[in-house]
Amino acid sequence: MVRLRQALAQRDAAELRERAHYLKGSSLMIGAKILAQCCTTLEQMARDSDLQAAEPVLGQAMAALKAVEDELTRELGPVVLPAEGSAA
Repeated sequence: MVRLRQALAQRDAAELRERAHYLKGSSLMIGAKILAQCCTTLEQMARDSDLQAAEPVLGQAMAALKAVEDELTRELGPVVLPAEGSAA
């Protein structure tokens, strides 16, 4: 997520596309459909070099990731998530 935010802030469409694609695949592997849909949208926006509406989609992706983290924590306990800041 940090790299997605950085890529958007720098208006780096290629990096945004790559990071969104990566997160989309990871999300699909664990069944995080909403997060994967947001990543698909970001990936397409970046592919088209049209980042005008990307900020709200990134916000939706962040909210979806938080929901996934909350569910994993509820089901598997807090040790399932990386330490704060370690994924940055």
